[in-house]
Amino acid sequence: SCGPATLALKGSDGSSMRTAVEGMKDERRVMFWAFVFGTTGFMVTVLCLVWIVIDEVVLALVCSGVLVACFVGLTWSTRRILRRFEAPESSAMARAGVISGEEFVRKSQVVE
Repeated sequence: SCGPATLALKGSDGSSMRTAVEGMKDERRVMFWAFVFGTTGFMVTVLCLVWIVIDEVVLALVCSGVLVACFVGLTWSTRRILRRFEAPESSAMARAGVISGEEFVRKSQVVE
């Protein structure tokens, strides 16, 4: 198989890991916006269906309020998660201080 996980495990000098991390970092923003547009489109569709299907205005308003509250909660949660896992542009295995694969294996071996 191919992908970031496979790419990260290949190579002995650590460059494959760097390439995998850089690729995942680049795709993170695209996936985030795909999630935002998909979720917003779904919520708007459900809101329209509520007003089309439900005849009682009060019940439609209650359902709309619940949907808006869910959307606000989802937006808050998404922003919180995005801030928690946000990596500075200068990071993503900053060029300085990256060790090679051989050096990592050597340092991680347990001395008996």
